[in-house]
Amino acid sequence: MNVVFILSDVHKSEYTGCYGHDTVRTPNIDRLASEGTRFTRAYCVSPICSPTRSAMYAGRFVHEIGIWDNSVAYKGTPEGWGHYFSKNGVSFTSIGKLDFERGAQHGISEAILPTYRDNRDVHALYREEEIIPRHDLLRKHKATGPDDSLESYNNDDKTAAAAVSWLKEGRPDDRPWVLYVNFNDLHRPWKPPHAVWESHAEEGKLEERDERFQENRSALHPYSRAYARHHNDGNFEDEDLRKMMIGYTGSVEILDRNVGRVLTALDDEGLRGEVLVVYASDHGYSLGEHHHFEHGS
Repeated sequence: MNVVFILSDVHKSEYTGCYGHDTVRTPNIDRLASEGTRFTRAYCVSPICSPTRSAMYAGRFVHEIGIWDNSVAYKGTPEGWGHYFSKNGVSFTSIGKLDFERGAQHGISEAILPTYRDNRDVHALYREEEIIPRHDLLRKHKATGPDDSLESYNNDDKTAAAAVSWLKEGRPDDRPWVLYVNFNDLHRPWKPPHAVWESHAEEGKLEERDERFQENRSALHPYSRAYARHHNDGNFEDEDLRKMMIGYTGSVEILDRNVGRVLTALDDEGLRGEVLVVYASDHGYSLGEHHHFEHGS
């Protein structure tokens, strides 16, 4: 059986209709859940990009592959999916974000629009002094707001278009294949078009948030307090928080539309009955729960 594996980035599972969200519109992801299996006890092995993607690809825990954070990238050892597929005559094509070491042998037959871990994120590493806030991330959060276009989601638009093109014109017909589609534009700042933004205005009612958002800062473990400070806890106004909730929810809807484009291509080509489709995210996101903003812990 051929496989389409769709992996998004920073998609918090509860922000889907099939996991119980009342207002977010994710009909395409919900369709996958209704037609197949929805997992409720699946976990990523790390809440940041490079380790979780590398560990999943290699089928190993982060301590086994030595990739603890975004300052290290997967170099193709230990061998992962691509090596296994190539040894067994399966074509393996990736589209979009990889977050691996550039130039290494990852066993991928074809990499379309790949992005690699070229920037080494060491902000929270190698510190003996008190951890400091990341003001670069604060600026990104504060840039969230409605936009006149879908420009902020151009990368995912290109990824979806490339996946559709590959399914219609590029897939091999002489051997089994796996298509690995990676979406990445759910990162902040979230700037959905005005119509999408306005349709999610209800998300901005801060008084209706649950107890995770009401926790007293003093109740947190000292490490957790330090990490919350690192991600700018205390530097957000209520208006910033309101925009985060609206912008993130609207951006999930745009992500779902791109998932739908891939599913529609499978339908158009008559492939749905003979292709295993998997949807997952590399890790979730914190929107103020327990005073945490961002991802990683």
